[in-house]
This record gives sequence, C-alpha cells and structure tokens, in this order.
Amino acid sequence: MSSAAEIHVTRDGHVARVVLSRPPHNFVDAEVMRRLAETLLALDHDHHCRAIVLASGVGAFCAGADFSGSGQGEVASDPAAFYTHAMKLYRNRKPIVAAVAGAAIGAGQQAALLFYTGRRITGTEAAGIGLADQLVARDEVDASAMALAQEIAASAPLAVETTRATLREGLADRIAEVNQRELAIQRGQFRSEDFREGVAAMAGRRAPVFQRR
Repeated sequence: MSSAAEIHVTRDGHVARVVLSRPPHNFVDAEVMRRLAETLLALDHDHHCRAIVLASGVGAFCAGADFSGSGQGEVASDPAAFYTHAMKLYRNRKPIVAAVAGAAIGAGQQAALLFYTGRRITGTEAAGIGLADQLVARDEVDASAMALAQEIAASAPLAVETTRATLREGLADRIAEVNQRELAIQRGQFRSEDFREGVAAMAGRRAPVFQRR
C-alpha cells in the first residue's frame, strides 16, 4: 500500500474544502493524521475561514487506520503516534461538515453495536441512528456538504465558534483519557494470534476463526 497522501485545500467564500486523497481507499496512518491535524490547525488561525468541508478524493471516504503492517506499518507496530495526532482533531475550533461518500470506517456514534458486531450499515441506517445528519444521493454529496457549510458560514463566526466550544466542552480531554486506555489495550491485541487471524481473514475475504489467544 502506498503511503503517499495528498491533502488539498480550496476556498469558496468563507468555506474551506479539505480533500484527502490516499489511494486506493484513504487508509490513514500517523503521518496522514499529523498532516490533517496541521491543516485544520492552520484553518483555525485563518479568520477568513468560518466553516470546513472534509471530503475524499477517492472512492471511499475513509477505510480507517492501516492495521495491515504494510506501507510504513507504524500503526500496526505501535499506534501511539497515530493516536497522538488523531486526538488533535477533537480540538479544532471551526465547524466541520463531513462529505461522506462511500465507506467510512472507524470512530463514530452508536459505537458499541458496530464495534461488537463489525456490522456494516447503509447511509439510510446511518441517518436513522443519528450517525449522519443528512442523507442525499451520492452525486449530490459534495454540493450538499458545501451548501450546509455555506449556511453555517453565513452565521456570526464568533457565535458559531463559541457555540461549538460550549457543545464540546471537555470532550477532547475525556476522549484523550479514554484513548490512553484504548492504546494500552490495542498494544496487547496487536500481539495476539486473534489479531493476525482477523487481518488475514479480512484480506482473504473469509470468516475468521478466533482462538481467544
């Protein structure tokens, strides 16, 4: 898997459109997360930017972290650097509209059910459980995301930023605390036979056979 990733930023009035392109499926690693966090931080300091659209330049929105060990492989060997940069995303100040077209794998709401089962859900189901705010046809995703971001950007910027800060008060600190426990658990899981079996089964498109070891 190529580790090359492109992050493009374009402007439409007070809206910045951030596009992540890491073919073929937008897997992310520590370097990608670092660059994305730095991009969002720069936009936080850009007073002309009032809202952000986060979109994908490939067929999937994001296939999640690369646990395969291919490419740089740092997530598979030790996810600490990955999580360090990922946690920065919770501290950005500007509102973000995610233009999700295609698969989006990783963190989200309704986490327990999806984590326990590994179930894949449709856009209709995601909207129904509150995982997504709006559901539109795939060819309307970018335009709808930009329209929503423009609507947000038309509001008083200081009011939007302080409202966002109030709604997310303490969220980043709580997530960072839980994340440290998750990091310790994952380091152990990465050394297990079941982890290697799960990766192999996914790559081979077969049902895994877990041994609890």
